[in-house]
Formats: sequence, structure tokens, C-alpha cells
Amino acid sequence: MSGQYSGNGKHSNLQQGNQSGHQGNQNILQTHKKLIAITCAIFLFLCCVAGCSKNTSSTHYDAPDSSSDSVQVQSSDAAVSTPAPATDPQPAQTQGTLRVHYLNVGQGDSEFIELPNGTCMLIDAGVADAGQDIVNYIKGLGYSHIDYLVATHPHADHIGGMPAVLSAFTIGEVWAPKAVHTTKTYENFLDQIAAKGLTINTASTGKRIHDASGCTIDILSPSEGAQPKDLNDYSIVEQLTFGSKTYLFTGDASSSVTIPVCKQHVDVLKVAHHGSKTGTNAALIAQLTPTYAVISCGAGNSYGHPHQEAISALASSSIYRTDQDGTITSTCDGSNITFSTEKTHSASASTIIGSAAGSAAASSGSSSSSASSAPSSATSSNTSSSADDNTIVYVTKSGKKYHMDGCASLSKSKIPMTLGEAKSKGYTPCSKCNPPA
Repeated sequence: MSGQYSGNGKHSNLQQGNQSGHQGNQNILQTHKKLIAITCAIFLFLCCVAGCSKNTSSTHYDAPDSSSDSVQVQSSDAAVSTPAPATDPQPAQTQGTLRVHYLNVGQGDSEFIELPNGTCMLIDAGVADAGQDIVNYIKGLGYSHIDYLVATHPHADHIGGMPAVLSAFTIGEVWAPKAVHTTKTYENFLDQIAAKGLTINTASTGKRIHDASGCTIDILSPSEGAQPKDLNDYSIVEQLTFGSKTYLFTGDASSSVTIPVCKQHVDVLKVAHHGSKTGTNAALIAQLTPTYAVISCGAGNSYGHPHQEAISALASSSIYRTDQDGTITSTCDGSNITFSTEKTHSASASTIIGSAAGSAAASSGSSSSSASSAPSSATSSNTSSSADDNTIVYVTKSGKKYHMDGCASLSKSKIPMTLGEAKSKGYTPCSKCNPPA
């Protein structure tokens, strides 16, 4: 019995131990389950926190629509639009007024241009005797500085007055072709440039002299390195464009030079070489179809300028002539062009240019840089000179006679000068072509 009990006791003790172990295992299992649950909860919580943080700070970029001009950037806070790069700028709009004064310098050339942005340009300066009159005219308009001084070529009827101009004004830029000439007139021009401490910008095709306020001035001729036989064909040919309007300045260039470099309509043509038949022909005018044509020549000049061939070619254009109309002023706003003239018969016989005030008043409006009033008449510097002294004649390096252009006695190396200069140097008139004495 005791053994049974003893055994039963062992069994009972063993059963109790097993029950205690089983209960302990259950407690451990429950503890593990709680730990796993807590771990999962913490993991889920961390995932949620991380996910919320990610969504809050991220920026979403939509792929740009190919049809859109901008890239749209969207964020959770607000939509921000970043514009696409700007396109090329549009051409400058025209501002201000352009005025071109075709100065009456007798048998020569000179154009003073008041540019829309307030700067100015002088193209050529006639013969030496016209120099002071040109100075007076420009000063009468209120200018003391010339931004661009252009000498189209070295002939005396285009650069003779340059020394007077260079002495009277401060100068910005000087432009001239790369031409060699040996006359005293040309030497005086070069000496005065050197004395002012200026340098010459070589004019050649493709260079732009001016670009402001919708106005450009481009050189069409001569081409770089050109060496024409005729000095006239070194002439700077310039095209001025303002808005939709164009002006062409040709110096003394022959039509064979101008035709290849300007193949479009121009509104205003400064007729080449004082209206000679070599400078203007039907082929050139058919190409340019100018609305207006301005001829600079002296009244009763010995060359017969303008030639009838040139006048006939210009039959469809409105023609202005300095020998008949005096100084001529063209005014342009970029869309419209008007003209005003001053008759030379209203001035004294010795005055080449006439009244700066009259010309300024006749033009529509006034430039902001022009004077409010101008002298009633320009002071003449050639009161004791004969009109014939301004006539251009030609001499040779070895000859003692002066000739008219085209004389059979002239060689290819003909040298132009004024009649007064020729006579002062002791040259006598040729008996074949009978130039003025």
C-alpha cells in the first residue's frame, strides 16, 4: 500500500510537476505572443510614420506635355508654373524721327542725317568753299558733335569741306574707303584727321555703322580689297533702313557697282554722281524702283548734270534737285516719308546752302536735339569766289593743262581738283575740251 501510495505519490508529484511545467510553458507562449504583437504594432507604426513623412516632403514632377510651352511642377503645397525659356527678341521698334538734309553745296555732295536716337551723321562735305557753310548749317540745327563722319571717296567735290567740318566739331567716328589719292585736298583731309587724333574706319561690304531705335546703316560697297580703276567706284554705298523705309546713298558710284549690291526697292535714292548717265541708267532704276530721287548738282554746271539719260530713267520717281530746290529735307517716322525744300533764289547769290532755319521750319516737327531757333541765313565763305571756281576739273601728273572729264587728252591717272585750285597751281585750260577759264 505504502508502495502504491508511494508510487502514486511519485506519480502525483510528477503530474503536479508536469502541470506546473505545462502552465509555465503556456505563460511563456503568451508572453511571446504579446512580444510579437507589440513588435508588429511598433513595426506597423514606424511604417505608417515613415510613409506619412515621405508623402509630406516629396515633390511630384509630371512629364511635360509636348504641346505645352512650359514645364508644370506640382507639389502637395501648391502648383508652381516655371515658364519656358524666352524666344528670340523681336526686332527693335522704331522710336523717334529721322531727318535727312540734302545740302545744296553746288556741284558737289553733302548729306546731314539726324538719326532717330539723337545722334547724327555727315556724308561728304562738298568742295572746300562749301565747308564753312556746312558748318553753319549744322550748328544752326543745334549740333556741336558729329557721331559719324563719312567720306564716300577722295574727290574734291566730296571731301573739300571736310577740314572745316573737322575743325569745327568733335567727331565720333570717321569712315572712308581704302583708296589712295595724292591731291592736296585729300592730304588736307588726312592731315586734319591726324591733328584731331582720329583714325579712319575702313568701309567695306557687310559692315554696320549704326544700329539704334529701329534704324540701321549698312555698307553695301566697296567690297574688301576692291581696286576699281575709276576712283568714283570706290564710293561708299550705304543703305539706311528705318522701320519699313529705306534710303540709299551712292556717292559717285557707277550703276555697274550699285546693281550687284542692292537688288531691292528703295524709297529714297540719292542719285549717284550728280545725275550722270554713268551713275544712273534704266537697268538700275528698274531694280531699285525708287519712290523719290534726290540729285545734288550745281546750277548751270559745265558737265551738263543731270544727264537726260538719268532723268529719263527716273521718270516714275518724284525727283528733287538741289540746283532747283536748294537744300532738301526728308522726314521719316519709320512708316511715312515727307519732303520739304528751300528755294535757293530766296538767299543771296553768294550763299551756297541757304537758311538752316528755313529748312528746319519747313520740315514737319523738330528733333529733340535741334536748336529751337537758327540763324536766318548761313554766312557765306565764298563771297569773292566765282561759281566756276567750284567746278571740278582734271589734271595729270605730268601735264600743265586742266581738262573736263572725258577729254581725250586725259590719262587713266587723272587727278580731280576744283577750277580755283587748278588755276592757283598754274594750270591752264585745255584747248581741246575748252573747260571754263
